[in-house]
Amino acid sequence: MRKRKSCFIWLLCILLLVTVLPSVDFTDVQAASVSSTFTGWKTYGGKKYYYKNGKKLTDLHKIGKHYYCFAADGTMLTGWHKQHWGLTIENNRKDNNLHIK
Repeated sequence: MRKRKSCFIWLLCILLLVTVLPSVDFTDVQAASVSSTFTGWKTYGGKKYYYKNGKKLTDLHKIGKHYYCFAADGTMLTGWHKQHWGLTIENNRKDNNLHIK
């Protein structure tokens, strides 16, 4: 009797799995991507990035009327930073506009 009950429970579990699995939608999950022609600001995880033609900017760039400094991974730098050529810049103003004037 125990063996029958155990077989019945296993059969029931397999039957439930077989009926549930086809209803699950297995779609590819892709990381957030930016269009290859996108130009503008994006914020991910509290960090700001600027994209030009779909690529993250790095180093020092003039955007509009202001200069911004970006790390090698594309994150916008804030605070004081000394560049390798000796220019010291600051892009975290009290007005939170985050530009260099």
